[in-house]
Amino acid sequence: MASNGSNGSLGDSVSSAALSRWMAIDAIDLYVTPLWYILGIPGNILAFIVWVQRRMRPSSGCYLAALALDECIFLVMQVSIIIYLPCTVFL
Repeated sequence: MASNGSNGSLGDSVSSAALSRWMAIDAIDLYVTPLWYILGIPGNILAFIVWVQRRMRPSSGCYLAALALDECIFLVMQVSIIIYLPCTVFL
């Protein structure tokens, strides 16, 4: 009988640790993700504008402009998915 009590408390502490970990992940997701979008979208637009200038094209500017445009499109699509399709995975 004593082993049941110790296993139960071990299970409680594991579930408590897992819950704590999920709460930390949710907090990071709540604060870091919007910051990622707020800085990423304008930053990539600015980088694209800089890299498509005529004096930047002869170098690897075309590649970097395409990369900035691709990242900006990805972030905009991700924001639109988050807004229009709410996450129901954990419900």
